Amino acid sequence: MQTTIRRHATLVRRASTLVALVGLLATLFAQPASALSVRRTWTAHLGGSGANGTAVLKAYMTGSGSLELHLVGLQPSTTYPVIAYRGSCASPTLITRLPGAVTDATGAASKTSVVSIRIMNSIWTYGRTGTIAIKVGSGALGRCGTLTYPIATRVAIPSLKID
Repeated sequence: MQTTIRRHATLVRRASTLVALVGLLATLFAQPASALSVRRTWTAHLGGSGANGTAVLKAYMTGSGSLELHLVGLQPSTTYPVIAYRGSCASPTLITRLPGAVTDATGAASKTSVVSIRIMNSIWTYGRTGTIAIKVGSGALGRCGTLTYPIATRVAIPSLKID
């Protein structure tokens, strides 16, 4: 009987040690959720004179961001500067320059670029409370659009009786 109790106690200790070890390893190798969490997504529709497309600027909880450009109808094989402005396209004030875009032989550009924390901080300075715009190109070749984001007008979580 004592042998059975000892075996059971040894088995319980080993199982407890294994569970603790698995828990420790899980915490060591776990990735933080904020690394992929989007804080805000701005979208601008760029268009005019046959050139159309979108610009999507994402701000992540880590402080960095990304810029997605999808454009068609631009000059083929051309490098376009990308600039973020405070205010509207009609009366812009420079905030910062973003990674440029290069069109292919058909005049299309599709690119996703990393935006550094430093540049995102510049954008957040105005993006929290004011209007920001993005311009691809310059002069007559430039395409500008106001960056907007959805604003929740109603939040409902029925399981928590929140409406």
